[in-house]
Amino acid sequence: LTAIVQEDHSAPVAAVRYYVGVGAVYEGKHLGAGITHFLEHTIGEATPTRTHEQIAAIQAETGNNANAYTSQDHTCYHMTVPARDVEKAIDLIGDYTFNATFPEKEVATQRGIILREMAMRDEGPDQRLYERYMMEAFRVHPQRYRIIGYPDIFNRITRQDIIDYHTTFYVPENITVA
Repeated sequence: LTAIVQEDHSAPVAAVRYYVGVGAVYEGKHLGAGITHFLEHTIGEATPTRTHEQIAAIQAETGNNANAYTSQDHTCYHMTVPARDVEKAIDLIGDYTFNATFPEKEVATQRGIILREMAMRDEGPDQRLYERYMMEAFRVHPQRYRIIGYPDIFNRITRQDIIDYHTTFYVPENITVA
């Protein structure tokens, strides 16, 4: 694992970022499914030592400023917290980054949420135009596929696929903590 620390005492806050070296272009046999994005949605739901409610409680008590995003080449989990809570943020994100259990109920819930995101995206002409452009600009490269995936391929992803993908890519040598 690579750790980067930059101290700045000008404000009493800390920003914690876990960058995972996997994005939509690395989906391999799941290319176009949006499995990287699906994993990002389901990873913070539970660990062997924390329930969904406990994770949410820690996020709330530290300011409720936690989020994540998936890009073409990386995924990032981040929290901005009062400086006194930096260790809590590091511990929490580290716990669900490495020890996620992907509860079946939460996977099903997130599948529905992502399908609604896809439907909203499909309604926007600007998004459709951009996606068409990417398909033309990158005729062979995996950059052509949208990060969120396509419903027909996305619906074939199983919970076990997510677990296997997590096991492959969420390893210390593929993560940078800043």
